[in-house]
Amino acid sequence: MTTASVDPLDTIVRLSRLVGSDPRLVQPGGGNTSIKVGETLLVKGSGTDLRTIGRDGFTTLSLPRLAALAGVDEKSDADMMRFMAGCMLADGPAPSVETPLHSLLPHRVIAHTHDVATMSLTNTADPSAERLVAELFEGQIVYVPYCRPGFPLARAVGAMVGRIPPAATGLTLAHHGLVVWGADAEETHQRLLGVVGKIDEYIAASRRGRLRGRPAPPSPALTPTASPEQRARGASGGAERR
Repeated sequence: MTTASVDPLDTIVRLSRLVGSDPRLVQPGGGNTSIKVGETLLVKGSGTDLRTIGRDGFTTLSLPRLAALAGVDEKSDADMMRFMAGCMLADGPAPSVETPLHSLLPHRVIAHTHDVATMSLTNTADPSAERLVAELFEGQIVYVPYCRPGFPLARAVGAMVGRIPPAATGLTLAHHGLVVWGADAEETHQRLLGVVGKIDEYIAASRRGRLRGRPAPPSPALTPTASPEQRARGASGGAERR
C-alpha cells in the first residue's frame, strides 16, 4: 500500500478498502477507520461498508467539539447521536457509533477491526486475556476489558489514554476486536497486519502444542463467544455495520 496522494481522504479510503477486503481483519464489511486533519476528524459513516466505501462514505466532524466528551460520564445512545450530529462540519452519513473512540485517542490514523484472531485471543476471563496480550506484545498492544461499544467503550479508553505506554501501537478490545494507529495509513495497515499475524501464529502454535521456553498459557478459544450485545442483536435480527 502507498500513500502518495496528498489528499488525506483518499488515503483513508484506500486503507479502508484494503482492510475491508481482507477476511482476516474484518467480519464482512464491518469495522471503522478515521484520519485527523488539523482540527477535523474524517471517520467512516454509520452503515457504510469498508470493502466498497468511497469518499462520500466518510463524515467530517470538529475535533474541538468532540473533545467535550472527555468530561462526560454518561450519555444515552440517542443523546450521543444528537451530540455527534452537532459536531458535523458538512453533510454526510451519520457518524459511526465508534466515533467517540476515534476522537478521544490522540493518533492521526486509526483502524478498528472486528477480527476473529483478536476475539479468539480475548475469549477468556479478563486476567487470562490481559496476561496473554501482555506476554505476546510486551506493552506494544494494551488490553481493554469488555465495555459496550459506543460511548461506554470510548469513556473507558479515554480514561486510560494517559496510562497507555508511549510506544504502544494499539488496543485489544475484549470480545470486540482490535484498534491500531499510526502516523499515516500505510503505517497503520502494516501494524494491523503485524498484530493480527502474530495472534494467528500464537493460536496456531497453541493448537499444535508447540509453545516452548515458558509454561504454556491456556489456549484461547478458537471460536469467539458473542458479547452480550452481539447476542441481543442476533436475537433481534442482526447488527448494523459500525
